[in-house]
Amino acid sequence: NYVIEPIYYELGSVDENGLLPYELPNTYKSGFINTKNEIVIEAKYRNVKPFNNGVACVQTEDLEWGAINTENKWTIQPKYYLLFPLYGTDCISFYENGLVGIMDNNGNIKVKPIYKGIYEVAKGNGNIVVRAQNSNYKSGFIDLNGNIVIPLNYDEAGVLNGTYIYVETERNNGTYAFNIMDTSGNVILSLAEDEIPVNAY
Repeated sequence: NYVIEPIYYELGSVDENGLLPYELPNTYKSGFINTKNEIVIEAKYRNVKPFNNGVACVQTEDLEWGAINTENKWTIQPKYYLLFPLYGTDCISFYENGLVGIMDNNGNIKVKPIYKGIYEVAKGNGNIVVRAQNSNYKSGFIDLNGNIVIPLNYDEAGVLNGTYIYVETERNNGTYAFNIMDTSGNVILSLAEDEIPVNAY
């Protein structure tokens, strides 16, 4: 038996509120339903992201992004080129003039748009950091207030299991290694490239 009838063009993942994005096949507009297939927010948006801490990023027909709460009230007015939730936090990355910053779920700016990109979130030891990339496409990590935790000096960096972070470094002999660190930047393990297990990421 179907929990939700196959009447939608696309469905997203269920969020912490038991809501999931849906897209209609005839209009390609999106909204939100619950797991009982009851419409919670009508399909009037061009694009939506799953709710994160009670707020969802949505795109209007004018191609502007804003954010709404579960009552479909604006928490951030639609005026941005792109918004993207930083899942597991109460923050959103926003694009302005080709650069990216961070705001909270009510639109208060926490980090000015000075980065080329802001990506994965890592949480651990009471800290939250995100991978950031500068205009030279070098990566490092910052906290949600813009403080640099790991300098943006690395060609390759990322997040492991949502908890640890890593950067690629060059050793004295010309080989490369990955330093695996906690969210404070303390090195836990250093592995040469050929020592990294398959599917470690």
